[in-house]
Amino acid sequence: MYIKSLRIRDLRCLEAVDIELSPLINIFIGDNGTGKTSLLESVYLLSRGRSFRSAPQSRLIRKESESLSIFANVADDQEKSFSIGLQRNSDELRIKLSTDPDARLIHLVKTLPVQIIDPALHALFEEGPTARRRFLDWGVFHVEHSFFPAWHRYKRAIQQRNSVLRSGGSDAELKAWDHDILTSAAHINATRSRYVAELNKLLPGNLIRFENTDQIEIEYQTGWPKGRDFSDVLSEGLSRDRQLGYTMHGPHRADLRIRWHGVKAEQRASRGEQKVLICSLMLTQAELLTRQTDKRPVLLIDDLAAELGQNYRTQLLEVINSLQLQTFLTCLDKSLLPPPVGEHKMFHVEQGKVIRVV
Repeated sequence: MYIKSLRIRDLRCLEAVDIELSPLINIFIGDNGTGKTSLLESVYLLSRGRSFRSAPQSRLIRKESESLSIFANVADDQEKSFSIGLQRNSDELRIKLSTDPDARLIHLVKTLPVQIIDPALHALFEEGPTARRRFLDWGVFHVEHSFFPAWHRYKRAIQQRNSVLRSGGSDAELKAWDHDILTSAAHINATRSRYVAELNKLLPGNLIRFENTDQIEIEYQTGWPKGRDFSDVLSEGLSRDRQLGYTMHGPHRADLRIRWHGVKAEQRASRGEQKVLICSLMLTQAELLTRQTDKRPVLLIDDLAAELGQNYRTQLLEVINSLQLQTFLTCLDKSLLPPPVGEHKMFHVEQGKVIRVV
């Protein structure tokens, strides 16, 4: 899977961008504030319909315009071409997918898997379980097709149970949701567990400059006490859930822990080592997705040089090259990058303009 060409109109400072892309490495060089990150943001929007940046979505549209649009010509791994388009104004989001005239946002996510490595990636360690579940479920969603329907059923049932808890409903009203909760929870837990087991198998091969890689392990925590049956936990916790007004345990409280020599990685690893470890995890996700679906994700790397020494940068690009991923990466200056290997294109970004230089 790779993007052949990209057309952007009125996204932040990018007024009009039309570029032909390499199926492998695409490098965007320029000063801060010139639009490099916005260019990566355009690809992320095509995949997920929202930005990876924390600023309000209303700021996506260039000040002088009332709407933005992004269009991409994409080739799958069989070299069949199709197009993806997105238009957003202050009120609505419109999606266009040439292979499905009735496409919704979920179809974009399935069609164009995109993963990002940016300066905010430390959230995987720092922001608690929510960020880690998001990382985990992105991967499970793409390789386990039954995961999303189960998650949708579970989320609906938990919301209904929580509503009954807050309204002081009867035990019978609460138990009416037990079947949907327990059956969907079992499916979610099984798919997540399988996925983490596969990640652990592949992770050592993608770890960048880590010694004793056999001492790094991903640990999946289900969201209820280890070794307990979820149905028992749900039943025994009823009075506490009534006091809280929400369901305390379940897959919605699951977590993913990365341990190094048996210790949480964020406690042992330096800031730079944390970034290297998270990069390795994301590349492992990409490899697993490719192995199980024959669909290669697009990789976005914002500010490659931040917190990474030259050796780390070189090894990161070596792993990316070995996986044959289309990659968009930004950097302040090309001198900060190792010499690209194989097919690549380089662009200079300045004042919202993107110009091919190599």
